[in-house]
Amino acid sequence: MAPRAKPATRDHVAAAKQLLAELDGHTRAIADGIGRTDGAQVLAAVEQRGRLLAQLDDVTHEMARAGSWQRPTDQPAFDDLLNAASAALHSQDQLFRRARGERDRLSAALGRNVRPDAIADQYGATSGAGRRTISVAV
Repeated sequence: MAPRAKPATRDHVAAAKQLLAELDGHTRAIADGIGRTDGAQVLAAVEQRGRLLAQLDDVTHEMARAGSWQRPTDQPAFDDLLNAASAALHSQDQLFRRARGERDRLSAALGRNVRPDAIADQYGATSGAGRRTISVAV
């Protein structure tokens, strides 16, 4: 039978895995919401994600303080935690790609909007729209 991690380490790893799973879910929600939902939903998910990261930071600091990184009996629990962290990082990469793509799409749209429209300019020049005057009789 493989040696088991100490209860405190198991609790910390379980808490970290739960936070990573929630973080992964929020990251996916943000990635899916970019460009599809209103900004309030994405912002709320980003704020919740920030709170989860702070909690995860607290848990990892507690594990480091307890010295559980150094006990060989805790290694299987940390291997399991590493797999959860890897999945969360994969979602993070997907979020960055999605956000970068949306940024580039919006930048291109803005560039098209700022460029002069030759057809509209030509229409305006030939329609007489620029030659209108208003006279006021006194």
